[in-house]
Amino acid sequence: IEVMLLLVPWFVVSMMICSFYSRTFLSIISGVVAGIWGFTGLTGFVFYFLIMLVASIGLLAKSKFSVHTYFDSWSRILVEGVLAGLMMSSYLVRLSKNLKLGL
Repeated sequence: IEVMLLLVPWFVVSMMICSFYSRTFLSIISGVVAGIWGFTGLTGFVFYFLIMLVASIGLLAKSKFSVHTYFDSWSRILVEGVLAGLMMSSYLVRLSKNLKLGL
């Protein structure tokens, strides 16, 4: 039991790092796709938040909806990293839109 208690914080940190990397990757992909499809402004924000909602549901499904086994709180899955990837996504929308237009 003592060994299990020592490994739990490390495992939670490992899951948070995995979650952060997957959200960063999805932010890059969603920014490029939104720029290519021409989603700018409010539609770009809505598209990004829909992608992050799908990512959160995917993390919940991957953890078999037992959040406290793999994460320390619900907010780690639902909120953590969503706003950090928003800046990257909005930059990539502009970049891919400019590349599409040949600027």
